[in-house]
This record gives sequence, C-alpha cells and structure tokens, in this order.
Amino acid sequence: MSLLRHIHLFIFEAKNEDCCCVLMRLQMFRKKGSVTKAIRVFRQFDSIDRWMGGLLIAIMIFNLIDLFATIIFLQTGLVYEANPFMSAVLNVGSIPFAAYKIIIVSMGLWFLWKCRRYQLATCGIIITCLAYFGVVLNHAYILRMVLAHTDMTVSSLVQFG
Repeated sequence: MSLLRHIHLFIFEAKNEDCCCVLMRLQMFRKKGSVTKAIRVFRQFDSIDRWMGGLLIAIMIFNLIDLFATIIFLQTGLVYEANPFMSAVLNVGSIPFAAYKIIIVSMGLWFLWKCRRYQLATCGIIITCLAYFGVVLNHAYILRMVLAHTDMTVSSLVQFG
C-alpha cells in the first residue's frame, strides 16, 4: 500500500477512535519509516479541532448575546418573538426561556462536536455560526436604530428591561 493510502486510512478511520488507538496507528507509521508525515497529519487534526471548538464557543457566545438582547428588547416592547414555540416558552417566563434556549443550543453544540469529523457536521457548525452572527448583527442594528431615534442610552435601555 502506498504512503498516501496509509495516511488516507489514518485520517478517515481515526474519526471515532480515542487517543490510544490513534497513537497505535502512529506506531504503525513509525515502523514504515513515515512517522513525520503521520505526525503532521495528527497535528492537522488537532488544529481542525481547535477551529471547530473555537466556532462552537463563538456560537455559544452569540447565543448568549441573542438571549439577553431578545429578553431586553421584548421587555421594552421593541420587538416580538417570531418563533411561535419560543414565544410559548417565553409566555411562561424569562427564566424558563433562558434555560430552555441555553440547554437546547448546548445539546446541539455537543452533538455537532461529537460529529465534527463528518462533513455535514462541519458544514452545520459553520452555517450555525454564520446564522448566529447574522442574528447578533440584527440585534446591533435594532439597538442602533433605537438609540438613534430616541433619547435612550444603552444603560437606560438595560435598566428599563
């Protein structure tokens, strides 16, 4: 088998293996005299994990910004909740709304992290991050429009909420 085929198998078969199995695979590469190439592939996975982890953290931060902005804007009467299911949860109260939103998004992020080696999950992480970024930009635009057309300040808006 060629070296490229070994690396290809290493990449695609190491998807769900733990570190011990991956290190055993590295031993196999060492015996064939190509340990440096295998280590480069292993480090590439490490950097991909860092990127995916960073995107998942960004999604959670965007979710929290969306949560607080939504609650403040709803309490001031500036916007309404367009999602009928989340609107029903919001009618119960702000705390159940916040808990539900954090739990649901966290479970989704955990699932995406577990499936991060698959292309569909990677696309899902990127699309979710971009969508939440758009939501945060929308909240910033609403805040800018409110502050530009009223005498409110950010601190008075938060105190009012």
